[in-house]
Amino acid sequence: MRVARLPPPPALALEGAPAVKNLYPEWDKLFLENKYARWYAAICGRGLARVREHGMYYERHHVIPKSFGGSNDRGNISLLTAREHFIVHCLLPRMCRCARNRIRMNIAIIRLSKNCKLSSKRYEAEQTRISKEGRDEEWRNAISESKRGKKQSEISRRRLSEANKGKKLSDEHKRKLSERLRGRKLSEEHKKKISQSLKGHDYSEERKQKQSLKMRGRKLTPEQIEKIRNGMKAKQQQKNDANTA
Repeated sequence: MRVARLPPPPALALEGAPAVKNLYPEWDKLFLENKYARWYAAICGRGLARVREHGMYYERHHVIPKSFGGSNDRGNISLLTAREHFIVHCLLPRMCRCARNRIRMNIAIIRLSKNCKLSSKRYEAEQTRISKEGRDEEWRNAISESKRGKKQSEISRRRLSEANKGKKLSDEHKRKLSERLRGRKLSEEHKKKISQSLKGHDYSEERKQKQSLKMRGRKLTPEQIEKIRNGMKAKQQQKNDANTA
């Protein structure tokens, strides 16, 4: 694929380009020393120093592409606008030393532009529109409905688990999750899985206190009281069996 001739990005400060280049030891092995590499370094440097603004649409770009051996570390992620992201992908084929890497980056542009002629401004407008639609409640509900009932592979579940490990949810997010799950009926199989996962789980004192305060003053149905009693009896029976053994 032939990349269209690119003018230098407007009002671009190229002074930071050498500093960005020095952050990556593999830079000189992968990239040529030309104007495209300097423009690329300047845009990525601006993205590395950027602080996310509320309401603005940004895209994450790997300064050293993953297909070149780049990592997902924060130091390799540059926060770019959609237009900047499109431009840096147009620059990459013109600055790669290796022919195979140039082919990879040309394929990336085709995927990025969805196999059609697309200017950087048009790409930014389209991506911003998609981002706004993604925040729409009706659109999110439609996506959720389309995924309901679909079984994920073990690999997908493991990846999701690793990605969410240690992630703290905001109070607003927790409230929304609670409202969405309220009144939802779980299947017996689902209940059994939850029960199995919680067996032998030790909760911290802080967690126990929070749960106690949450349940205080709450009226339980006779069915719920009976279930709690049966559960406590079963636990006591297990302890007795363990002691006698």
